[in-house]
Amino acid sequence: VISVAGNHDCDFSETENKARNNQIKLIENSGADVIDNSVFEICLAVQNEYQKFNDKLNSKTYLKHSTEIFNLYEIPIKDKILQFFCYNTAYMSILKENSHIGKMFMPYTLIPDNYFNESADLKFSVFHHPYNWLSPTNLREFRSHIEEKSDLTFTGHEHEFAKSLKSDLDGNYNYLFEGAVLQDSENQDISGFNLFQFDLTSNKFFIKNYNWGN
Repeated sequence: VISVAGNHDCDFSETENKARNNQIKLIENSGADVIDNSVFEICLAVQNEYQKFNDKLNSKTYLKHSTEIFNLYEIPIKDKILQFFCYNTAYMSILKENSHIGKMFMPYTLIPDNYFNESADLKFSVFHHPYNWLSPTNLREFRSHIEEKSDLTFTGHEHEFAKSLKSDLDGNYNYLFEGAVLQDSENQDISGFNLFQFDLTSNKFFIKNYNWGN
């Protein structure tokens, strides 16, 4: 099982955490220039319980590289290699998140670039917040990074299933899938998930979207 943190994995019981709130405002204004390990320590404190859960859920057998906001899992399947690039966009999540749209920042440049240059047959990028939650410049740069480094991208957060394919004139393709909500907190009849089946020999995949039908 591979997972990434989302805003609902954060414990906001200390709503007046001024140190964290101030760090988030600095990141919104200045980006990666104001981020180091001490900043991550403050911002990620709200995910302490999630990390304990994640450590029990995910085997470190396939964890190849890790930073404060990134995990790379490499899974061999017969003679094929799959890589999963997992980004923790929720490190700067806040309680009333709708006011945060278009302000978040993903400091992907702090992840060693050589992590992405190792050979694999299929590369996935996984992160919770879709691109539109990032600040405009960071959105453009992070999306270019994702499209360059991976073949398929999975996001969530907005609870609406969507799928798209982007290609460029250099022959690069990136499939983007936005997940539905598995358990809606306001309506128990709303539930959905996606199932993927990959044929690594023919380089084809099948996707099926399931929704609860009462």
